[in-house]
Amino acid sequence: MRRLLWCAALGLVLALGGCAPDQAEPPKTKLVRPVVVVKVQEPAGGLARSFSGVAKAAIETRLAFRVGGTIVELPAKIGRRVKKGELIARLDPTDYRLRVEQLVAELARVEATLKRAASEYQRVRGLYEVGSATASDLDRVRAGYDGARAAREFTRRQLDLARKQLDYTVLRAPMAGAISAVPVEVHQVVAAGQTVAVLAGEGGLEVEIGVPENLIGLFRPGQEGRVSFDALPEETFAAVVSEVGVATGASSTYPVRLRLRAPDRRIRPGMVCEADFDFPRPADQRVVMVPPEAVVGASGGRRYVWVFDPKDRRVHRRQVRVGRLTSEGLSITAGLEPGEQVVVRGVHRLQEGLEVRPLPLGSRYL
Repeated sequence: MRRLLWCAALGLVLALGGCAPDQAEPPKTKLVRPVVVVKVQEPAGGLARSFSGVAKAAIETRLAFRVGGTIVELPAKIGRRVKKGELIARLDPTDYRLRVEQLVAELARVEATLKRAASEYQRVRGLYEVGSATASDLDRVRAGYDGARAAREFTRRQLDLARKQLDYTVLRAPMAGAISAVPVEVHQVVAAGQTVAVLAGEGGLEVEIGVPENLIGLFRPGQEGRVSFDALPEETFAAVVSEVGVATGASSTYPVRLRLRAPDRRIRPGMVCEADFDFPRPADQRVVMVPPEAVVGASGGRRYVWVFDPKDRRVHRRQVRVGRLTSEGLSITAGLEPGEQVVVRGVHRLQEGLEVRPLPLGSRYL
């Protein structure tokens, strides 16, 4: 009887469970990711380009001795201002002074020899004219006289050279300016032509920039530019191209020199700077500007952006060709058209065809 009651209760439970109404599943919420988009536009002006450079003295001279020797005096110091003719360095003149004294004595000996040869020549010539000497005697004394004159001339030139070399042991400033480098020390032995000091003249400052070969054709003397220095971040200086290099340097770029229109004493040689130029845009070249954060990298060096389609409110990945980074943004030379909208925030969480909700910009990209 107990077994029958248990079976009846179990059957009632099963019947009630089978007759219970189905529980409806809660509806799934559709995910619409918020993003910030901007409309890309063509830049207002021409092609803007920036180049790194360094300030240099307009006239910079590497000073060196014309003879070798040991430095015994070196008043030149980095940063010191010097006048024209002021002493830069001095070599030990002992050897050169001894050479001068030796040649002075040699010249005295040669002149004495020449005097005797001239006297002998006059004597034999007189004898030859009266028939008391032969022609061979006259030729012999004339050759001795000519040789003595040549020896005197040679010794004089040697003495002049020795005196110049003695003078070359003193190095003086060829112009007024400031010492920018002194790569030697007192008591150091230097060779002829070895740089002893670098003198920056007072002729103003210039800026030298490196320009790649694909852009060097855009530069010409007299072209206007703007220069900003890291040491003076809040100021910009007008500049004009003074020289355009015709050969690449060690960095495989062409050197271009700029002259500052209004030199400033705060600008010193060696200061790092940026030079900005605006070039006319070619008629067949179309460029749009986007914020740098809109561009995402991919494998193989490819770059792409997420383009927002306002019709279906979805984003689509598109490969683009990236140009240079300027103050207006990152230039895109292929892959985008003016007026299209690209995602600038949330680009790393997007998927192809994902529906998104564009947010009000309210940012610096407006």
